[in-house]
Amino acid sequence: MNTTIRERAEALDWDALRDQLDEQGHAVTEPLLDAAEAEELSDLFDTGSFRSTIDMPRHRFGDGRYRYFDHPLPETIAELRTSFYRHLAPIANDWGERLRGDRPTFPPEHEQLLERCRDAGQKRPTPLMLRYGEGDWNALHQDLYGDVDFPFQILTILSQPGLDFGGGEFVLMEQRPRAQSRARAQAAAGSIRDLPHPGAAEPGQERLPPRWHSSWRRDRDVRSANRDGRHLPRLQVKGSTPHPPWAIYESPLGRLTLLGGSSGLTRLRFPSAEHTLARCAHRPDAFPAAVEQLEDYFAGALRGFELELELRGTSFQRRVWTELQQIPYGTTTSYSALARAVGQPDHVRDVAAAIGQTPVPIVIPCHRVVAADGALTGYGGGLERKRALLELEGRCADVRVPHPAWAFRQLTLG
Repeated sequence: MNTTIRERAEALDWDALRDQLDEQGHAVTEPLLDAAEAEELSDLFDTGSFRSTIDMPRHRFGDGRYRYFDHPLPETIAELRTSFYRHLAPIANDWGERLRGDRPTFPPEHEQLLERCRDAGQKRPTPLMLRYGEGDWNALHQDLYGDVDFPFQILTILSQPGLDFGGGEFVLMEQRPRAQSRARAQAAAGSIRDLPHPGAAEPGQERLPPRWHSSWRRDRDVRSANRDGRHLPRLQVKGSTPHPPWAIYESPLGRLTLLGGSSGLTRLRFPSAEHTLARCAHRPDAFPAAVEQLEDYFAGALRGFELELELRGTSFQRRVWTELQQIPYGTTTSYSALARAVGQPDHVRDVAAAIGQTPVPIVIPCHRVVAADGALTGYGGGLERKRALLELEGRCADVRVPHPAWAFRQLTLG
């Protein structure tokens, strides 16, 4: 987009958005971020500056992970907050007046509100980014921090529903007076405090405490269509298929599950990996090229794969996976060396996390990354398989074409 965030925010129909907030407690805007901006923000999860990281299962918040940004905030986030606040503050003040006037008024500019927060000892930034995988979810909750709060929060989804993933929704649970709660989905701005509602109490209006709770569930990953300016996917992938094919390859490491998309192999899973194939189609002969090359690899006759891959991940993860493919056969590298190779020497843990998310191991040789002292560290297929792969490559690196039975015998697991 050729306009600034502030110009886009100013161009929104704020009268209609205010009507939505009054009517249902949340409002949905037109898209404000283009594909490049959305991808740049999503990449910050791996490379940005954060003050805190929360693993949700540990706190019983759900399944997933979120991170609180540290100062200074990314320019896009800071500008979104400032631009939206100018229009939401008058609505917040109107709501406070309608709720018998016992809520404090909010200043017209966001910086003035931040000064009020600092005076109350609330100095840490609260913008956060969440990452969910397949099956992850967020428990219903109300977001309130400290004595000074603002009654609205802004949400933007950086992945494209129906393209990057399917089945998941952002859910708002409405608590209605003298009625059962009900759920709605996909909001961009919503109330986190009391909402005015016509009631018997006069003067003023009835207080609904708190009316909305937010939750998220991501049921499954799907493949996005070719990226164009209308989409906001984080992923560069080549199409979608309603029922992705899968097949089993009987390898010396056990049964490997191969999954594909519309234009290539999407995943390779080890026997111990937890996964569901309920929405996939079993096609035993779906991946003849992959099976042939895997057999050659395990026979010690193949040093590098030439397969069409349809990979899903952030641009940061894809950079890591691309760099993994540059590690020569029969050699290893360290996590810190790989972090330097992708230009992120201070983000070794994030690089390690991206390696751990490698969707097609063996083909993308994540097993060739070891600790700085040469020790074997975590591997999705288990350290025994990682050791077997490295031993195979080490023995075959100087052998032109070893006998297939010999190579298989080296890898067979008891």
